[in-house]
Amino acid sequence: MGFPKQVSTRTGPAFALAFAVTMLVLTVGCPPFPPQDGGFGGPPSGVIEMDQNTDPRYFLRNRSGAIGWLKTAGDDVRLNGRRVTRDTYLQNGAHVRTGPDSAAIIDFYPSRGEACGLDVREFRHGRIYGRVETCGHLVITEQGAMETRGWPATYHVEARGDRETVFTAIDGEASVWRHADPERVVFVPRYHQVRISRSRITPPRRVSRAEVVSLTRWRDNFWRYKKETVSVPDLRKREIGDVRRTLERLGLGLRIDPPNAGSRDRVVRQDPPPGTRVSAGEVIRVIAQEGVPLIRVPELLKRQVGEARRMMARLGLRLSVNPPNAKSAYRVVRQSPRAGTEVRRGAVVQVEARAEGPTFTFPTGTVPTLTVPTVVIPKVTVPNLKSRSLGDAKRILERLGLGLRYNPRNAADNYWVVSQDPPAGRKVDRGTAVNLRLQVPIY
Repeated sequence: MGFPKQVSTRTGPAFALAFAVTMLVLTVGCPPFPPQDGGFGGPPSGVIEMDQNTDPRYFLRNRSGAIGWLKTAGDDVRLNGRRVTRDTYLQNGAHVRTGPDSAAIIDFYPSRGEACGLDVREFRHGRIYGRVETCGHLVITEQGAMETRGWPATYHVEARGDRETVFTAIDGEASVWRHADPERVVFVPRYHQVRISRSRITPPRRVSRAEVVSLTRWRDNFWRYKKETVSVPDLRKREIGDVRRTLERLGLGLRIDPPNAGSRDRVVRQDPPPGTRVSAGEVIRVIAQEGVPLIRVPELLKRQVGEARRMMARLGLRLSVNPPNAKSAYRVVRQSPRAGTEVRRGAVVQVEARAEGPTFTFPTGTVPTLTVPTVVIPKVTVPNLKSRSLGDAKRILERLGLGLRYNPRNAADNYWVVSQDPPAGRKVDRGTAVNLRLQVPIY
C-alpha cells in the first residue's frame, strides 16, 4: 500500500508530526497475530517446549515460510542470533536459542504435504519436551537420532554436548540410532529411557511416572519466567482431553479427581471458578464424571454399505469397508467386531462388502442368459513389516485394506514382527490376510 510522499502544509506542522507518529506505531508497534493453523487447514504438527540454555534448529518438511508460532519467556531468547522480546512467527530452518532464566514454546503449523515430518537438528545442549498427535518428529543430536513411531507421541530429550543424549519415550514409541552405526536401530517403548553416546546405546530402561514428573518439572519455569496472570476458563461439561490441552496453552497446571479419569470423561466441578485471575503455572483442580458410556455395535450383515455408513455416523463410530471402492449399494457379508460388542465412541468397525447380483423371473420352459457384473478389485503391494511392532503393522495393513493373522494370538502391540507371509513386494488382492510371526521385544 502506498503512502503520500508529503503532507499538505495547509494542515500545519502539528498534523505532520502526528501523522508520522501514527505511521510508525502502525508499522512497528503492533505484534503480528498468530493464525491457528498458519493459513492451512488440518491438525498442527506438534508442540515443542524448550528449557533454558537450549539451542536446536527446526525444519518442517513439505512447507516453506512460517512453520510455527514462537512463544517466549525471559530476557534471553534468540531467533537466528537476534534477541526477541515478544511472541513471533518461526520461519523454516530457524535456529532458536534460550539463555539463562529463559524458555520458549513453539506451536507448529500443519504440513502442506500428506507426509508430515518435523526435524529438530543441530541440537547440542539443553532439554526439549515434544508432543505430537498426527505428525512424525525426528530429533538429531551430536551422538545420534530419535524418531517417533506412530502417534500420538510424547517424548523428552536432553542433549549433553559431546558426552551423551538421554532420550525418554513417555507416550507412544520411538526408534533411536547412533551416527556411527545407523543400521543398528533400537526400539524404545513408552515409559522407557535410553542413553546414546558415540560408542553405544544403553538398553531401554523402564521409568516410572514419578521419574517422568521429576524429569519434566523444568516445564513450569516457562510461566515463572513469563510473570503473567491468566483468567481461568470455564471447564465445566468439557472433556478431560480438551481441558488438558486448553490449560497447557494457557500455562496452567491440572489436577484431576479421580486421577485415572479418561480423556473422554467430562468435568462436573472446578476450582478456582471461571474468570478467576491466577498466576501462570497455577494448578487448576477439576472433578471428572466417572466412566465413559460404551456403544453397542449394531447388526450390519445384509445391509447396504450406504445404510451402514449412516448408522455408524449416527452412533459416533467409524466404518472401514473392504474393498475400499465398494459402492453404496453393495451388501455387507461380514463384520468385525460382531453385533452386540460394546466399544468406545470413535472405534472402527470393519466390514466386507460384495456386489448384489440382479434377480430375474423367466417364463416357464425358457433358458435364461445372465451376465454377471465383474467387480475389479485393484491389487495391493504387501509392505515390509519385519522389525516393526504389531501395533504399527495393524495400522499399516488397515490403511492398505489388507487383513491380518498373527502368532502368538495373545501378543501385545509392542511385540516385534520376525517373519511374514506373503513376503514384502508381492501383489495381492485387497482383503488378503497377511500372516505374521511375532516375538517378545528384547530390550
